[in-house]
Amino acid sequence: MSDKLIVGIYHSAADAENAISQLSSHGFPVSQLYVIAKDFETDETTAKVVENDDLKTWFERHFGWLIGLKHLFKYNQHFRAGKFLLVASGTEDEIARAWGIIRETGYVEADKHEEGEPEE
Repeated sequence: MSDKLIVGIYHSAADAENAISQLSSHGFPVSQLYVIAKDFETDETTAKVVENDDLKTWFERHFGWLIGLKHLFKYNQHFRAGKFLLVASGTEDEIARAWGIIRETGYVEADKHEEGEPEE
C-alpha cells in the first residue's frame, strides 16, 4: 500500500485521460492511477466510483487511511459537479514526478496527501 497520493481535478474525461497518458509515458505505473467520476467508461487501468458511492469509504477501502474531511468535502463537491478526480498513489519519488506532470496537464486543482496527515 502506498503512503502518498496526489488528487488532481479535471474538467473533462479527455483532460484526465491526457494526464494518464502523460504519466504513463513518463514511467508512472498506470496500475497506481484511478479516475473517480460520475460517468466515466473504465478499462483495466482506472476505477469508477458511482454517484451513490461515498468518497470517504472509497479512500478507506483503497488506501486504508483517511484524507482530511476538508479535502473530502471539496472532492465530493467536484465529483457532484461532474468533474473528474485523478488519484495517483506511490512512493515519495513517484509522487514527486507525478506532481510535475499533473501540474502541466490542464488540471483545475491538485492536492498532495500522505498517510498519517491529521484529519481536519
